Amino acid sequence: MSAATLAYAPQTRTTPDPCKCARTFNLQVEQGATLSSQITLTLDGVPVDVTGAKFQFTAKLDPNDSDSAPTTVKVDWFETTVPTQGITWLVLPAAATLTMQLAAYSYQIRMVSVSGVVTPLVKGTLTIVQPVSSRST
Repeated sequence: MSAATLAYAPQTRTTPDPCKCARTFNLQVEQGATLSSQITLTLDGVPVDVTGAKFQFTAKLDPNDSDSAPTTVKVDWFETTVPTQGITWLVLPAAATLTMQLAAYSYQIRMVSVSGVVTPLVKGTLTIVQPVSSRST
Protein backbone atom coordinates (compact mmCIF):
# COMPACT_ATOMS: atom_id res chain seq x y z
CA MET A 1 0.00 0.00 0.00
CA SER A 2 1.32 3.40 -0.96
CA ALA A 3 0.54 6.25 1.44
CA ALA A 4 0.98 9.99 1.17
CA THR A 5 -0.38 12.93 3.11
CA LEU A 6 -1.82 15.86 1.20
CA ALA A 7 -2.47 18.98 3.25
CA TYR A 8 -4.79 21.68 1.98
CA ALA A 9 -4.99 25.01 3.77
CA PRO A 10 -6.68 27.73 1.70
CA GLN A 11 -6.01 31.36 2.49
CA THR A 12 -8.89 33.47 3.79
CA ARG A 13 -9.95 35.85 1.00
CA THR A 14 -12.65 38.46 0.57
CA THR A 15 -13.30 37.30 -3.02
CA PRO A 16 -12.63 33.61 -3.56
CA ASP A 17 -10.50 32.72 -6.55
CA PRO A 18 -11.37 29.10 -7.49
CA CYS A 19 -8.31 28.84 -9.73
CA LYS A 20 -5.96 29.31 -6.77
CA CYS A 21 -7.63 26.89 -4.36
CA ALA A 22 -6.13 23.66 -5.63
CA ARG A 23 -2.65 22.71 -4.48
CA THR A 24 -0.44 20.63 -6.74
CA PHE A 25 0.81 17.23 -5.55
CA ASN A 26 2.34 14.62 -7.83
CA LEU A 27 1.65 11.00 -6.89
CA GLN A 28 3.01 7.65 -8.00
CA VAL A 29 1.68 4.13 -7.53
CA GLU A 30 2.59 0.72 -8.88
CA GLN A 31 0.12 -0.81 -11.30
CA GLY A 32 -2.10 -3.18 -9.31
CA ALA A 33 -1.28 -1.58 -5.92
CA THR A 34 -3.60 0.44 -3.67
CA LEU A 35 -2.93 4.17 -3.40
CA SER A 36 -3.99 5.58 -0.03
CA SER A 37 -3.46 9.28 0.67
CA GLN A 38 -4.62 11.26 3.67
CA ILE A 39 -6.03 14.71 2.90
CA THR A 40 -6.17 17.21 5.77
CA LEU A 41 -8.27 20.36 5.31
CA THR A 42 -7.68 23.41 7.49
CA LEU A 43 -8.67 27.06 7.28
CA ASP A 44 -6.41 29.47 9.16
CA GLY A 45 -5.02 26.48 11.07
CA VAL A 46 -8.45 25.20 12.17
CA PRO A 47 -9.71 21.84 10.84
CA VAL A 48 -12.56 22.16 8.32
CA ASP A 49 -15.61 20.07 9.25
CA VAL A 50 -16.25 17.95 6.14
CA THR A 51 -19.31 16.16 7.54
CA GLY A 52 -21.66 15.34 4.66
CA ALA A 53 -19.22 16.56 2.00
CA LYS A 54 -18.67 14.44 -1.12
CA PHE A 55 -15.15 14.08 -2.50
CA GLN A 56 -14.48 13.44 -6.19
CA PHE A 57 -11.24 12.06 -7.63
CA THR A 58 -10.86 12.13 -11.42
CA ALA A 59 -7.79 11.01 -13.39
CA LYS A 60 -7.36 11.27 -17.15
CA LEU A 61 -4.61 10.41 -19.62
CA ASP A 62 -5.52 13.61 -21.47
CA PRO A 63 -7.12 16.40 -19.41
CA ASN A 64 -9.28 17.24 -22.45
CA ASP A 65 -10.91 13.78 -22.44
CA SER A 66 -14.51 13.64 -21.30
CA ASP A 67 -15.40 12.26 -17.88
CA SER A 68 -17.05 9.34 -19.70
CA ALA A 69 -13.94 8.38 -21.71
CA PRO A 70 -12.98 4.71 -21.19
CA THR A 71 -9.57 5.65 -19.76
CA THR A 72 -10.99 8.14 -17.22
CA VAL A 73 -10.80 6.91 -13.62
CA LYS A 74 -13.34 8.26 -11.11
CA VAL A 75 -13.64 7.59 -7.37
CA ASP A 76 -16.24 9.37 -5.22
CA TRP A 77 -16.54 9.07 -1.45
CA PHE A 78 -17.96 10.58 1.73
CA GLU A 79 -15.77 10.85 4.82
CA THR A 80 -17.26 9.04 7.79
CA THR A 81 -14.30 8.37 10.11
CA VAL A 82 -12.97 11.78 11.23
CA PRO A 83 -14.91 14.46 9.29
CA THR A 84 -14.90 17.03 12.12
CA GLN A 85 -11.08 16.91 12.19
CA GLY A 86 -10.84 17.92 8.52
CA ILE A 87 -9.33 14.58 7.55
CA THR A 88 -10.37 12.36 4.66
CA TRP A 89 -8.66 9.63 2.69
CA LEU A 90 -8.32 9.12 -1.04
CA VAL A 91 -8.22 5.37 -1.64
CA LEU A 92 -7.60 4.25 -5.19
CA PRO A 93 -8.14 0.48 -5.05
CA ALA A 94 -5.70 -2.04 -6.50
CA ALA A 95 -8.43 -3.18 -8.92
CA ALA A 96 -8.50 0.36 -10.37
CA THR A 97 -4.73 0.81 -10.73
CA LEU A 98 -4.46 -2.68 -12.25
CA THR A 99 -6.46 -1.54 -15.30
CA MET A 100 -4.69 1.82 -15.64
CA GLN A 101 -2.02 2.27 -18.30
CA LEU A 102 1.65 2.66 -17.39
CA ALA A 103 1.57 6.41 -17.91
CA ALA A 104 1.16 9.79 -16.27
CA TYR A 105 -2.46 10.81 -15.63
CA SER A 106 -3.65 14.32 -14.83
CA TYR A 107 -5.81 14.17 -11.71
CA GLN A 108 -7.90 16.41 -9.52
CA ILE A 109 -9.75 16.06 -6.22
CA ARG A 110 -12.78 18.25 -5.54
CA MET A 111 -15.01 18.62 -2.50
CA VAL A 112 -18.75 19.19 -2.91
CA SER A 113 -20.28 20.64 0.25
CA VAL A 114 -23.72 19.71 1.55
CA SER A 115 -25.02 22.98 0.06
CA GLY A 116 -23.52 22.12 -3.37
CA VAL A 117 -20.44 24.37 -3.35
CA VAL A 118 -17.68 22.71 -5.43
CA THR A 119 -14.13 23.41 -4.21
CA PRO A 120 -11.03 22.21 -6.09
CA LEU A 121 -8.64 20.81 -3.47
CA VAL A 122 -5.74 19.01 -5.10
CA LYS A 123 -4.45 18.48 -8.62
CA GLY A 124 -1.34 17.05 -10.19
CA THR A 125 0.08 14.07 -11.97
CA LEU A 126 -0.57 10.47 -10.96
CA THR A 127 2.08 8.22 -12.49
CA ILE A 128 1.35 4.51 -12.81
CA VAL A 129 4.61 2.53 -12.78
CA GLN A 130 5.47 -1.09 -13.48
CA PRO A 131 5.93 -3.16 -10.31
CA VAL A 132 9.09 -5.21 -9.94
CA SER A 133 6.91 -8.21 -9.11
CA SER A 134 3.25 -8.94 -9.67
CA ARG A 135 2.95 -11.18 -6.56
CA SER A 136 0.00 -10.27 -4.37
CA THR A 137 0.47 -12.74 -1.50
